[in-house]
Amino acid sequence: MLKPANYSSLNPPPGFDFSKILPMLNDDDEQLRAVLRMFREDFADTARLITEKLAAGEHEQAEKLLHQTKGVAGNVGAVALYQLSQALDQQLKQNSYSTELLAQWQAQFAETLMALDGLTAERSTVANPDQETSRQLLLQLDNLLAQNDFISNDLLQGLRNSLDAGQQDTCGDLIACIKKLDYAAARVILSKFTQPPAQYT
Repeated sequence: MLKPANYSSLNPPPGFDFSKILPMLNDDDEQLRAVLRMFREDFADTARLITEKLAAGEHEQAEKLLHQTKGVAGNVGAVALYQLSQALDQQLKQNSYSTELLAQWQAQFAETLMALDGLTAERSTVANPDQETSRQLLLQLDNLLAQNDFISNDLLQGLRNSLDAGQQDTCGDLIACIKKLDYAAARVILSKFTQPPAQYT
């Protein structure tokens, strides 16, 4: 599962391979973090933009954005995103696409962004989990899930950062369900936390 820990070249998260980019950076983890941070910032809205272009029937514009994403993802070592981008790009060049493949790409894009948050986090990000913060975020998340409301990446990342190491795998499962819009399953997972979700009314 993805964890917002401080990954390094020796410990990349699933879906990443830094064996090609690191030699170009003199095996410097800090330079790698800087490159990944730029990728995270520059492409944060790409999935939304591509989805909107496709919904509007603007396949050519969507393909251009996807092609750019594919290239940069490959360059920075985001291999899982690169592979799905390549598959979807080939379909869009034929002016068509599989909704199943698009959903897989969207899910991988979200996972990649979450992993990048961990890769580029400050080393103290999860050193001192804040129980009160996590309690408030869990309550907020539970309310949003109950109302089938929009859940932002900022809220999910804030929750990750507030939880201790033993809760990170469960948090990863929770986020995966939310990204798939399976809110019912997400609420079941939410109840597994030792923090207050079980006490919510």
